[in-house]
Amino acid sequence: MIVHSMDRFARSLKDLVTEVDKLVKRGIAIQFVKENITFTAQSTPMDNLMLQLMGAFAQFEREIILERQKEGIKLASSQGKYKGRVHKLKPDQAEALRQDWKEGKYPSKMALGQAFGISRQAVYRYLKAGK
Repeated sequence: MIVHSMDRFARSLKDLVTEVDKLVKRGIAIQFVKENITFTAQSTPMDNLMLQLMGAFAQFEREIILERQKEGIKLASSQGKYKGRVHKLKPDQAEALRQDWKEGKYPSKMALGQAFGISRQAVYRYLKAGK
C-alpha cells in the first residue's frame, strides 16, 4: 500500500501505530512516500522507533496547524470578517420547512429537501434545530 504521508493516513500517533500494525500483520507492506519509509512484516525495532518518532512529529504538526487556524478564525471574527457558515435557508424558509414536515406535505425528508433545494442531511439539521 502506498500512502502520501503519515498525517494523511492517521490523525494521531495512536491511530497510526494501530493501523500500520494491523496492515503489517495481514502481510501488507505500507510505504509512506513523503517520509520515505516502508513497513513490512520484517520491520526491525529501528523501523518501529522511526514510525513512533515520525508519527509523533506528524501529529504535533497537525495540532499546530489546527491551533493556528482557530486563532485566525477568532481574529477574523473579532474584526467582523468571518461570520461562519452561510445557511441555505432564511429563518422564515426554515420555519416553512418545519411546518410542511409537521403537516405531512411531503412523503419523505428527501422529497422535502428537494422541494427546498437542500440535501437530506440539511433537512435533518433544520428539523433538529426547530425542536
